[in-house]
Amino acid sequence: MEQYLDFATRNWTLFALLGVIIAMLAGTELMRVFRRYKTVSVNDALNLYNQHDALMLDVREVAEFRDGHLPSARNIPLSSVKNKLSELESDRARPIVVYCRTGTRSGGACNVLSKNGFEQVNNLSGGIQAWEGANLPVVKGRK
Repeated sequence: MEQYLDFATRNWTLFALLGVIIAMLAGTELMRVFRRYKTVSVNDALNLYNQHDALMLDVREVAEFRDGHLPSARNIPLSSVKNKLSELESDRARPIVVYCRTGTRSGGACNVLSKNGFEQVNNLSGGIQAWEGANLPVVKGRK
């Protein structure tokens, strides 16, 4: 036992870094458990759209949206979501599937929506890249 304490004392920076890494992993896991929205696969998103009339919300920039988006998707860039919540008020009772390019930016939009009382918020895992990877239709043009 004394050898372990001696090793830990001489390598305290490694143990400090290990503690930081463990804390970061625990924090990430806790955030995942306590967040108010779900992360859904492409198949789950498609089911929400077809079976439950989900709103498909694209939070990419307008130019990205024009390059290709999900059919019948509405575009509200991430930077505008807080200011345009009133535009989504009529959709409060519907499931909402939020997506971006890879699923990262859309997580921020999901947080905003959830904190403002939207209860059926879903983040498309992998974003439009996953959608296209599943060979599902993408519409080009229109804003």
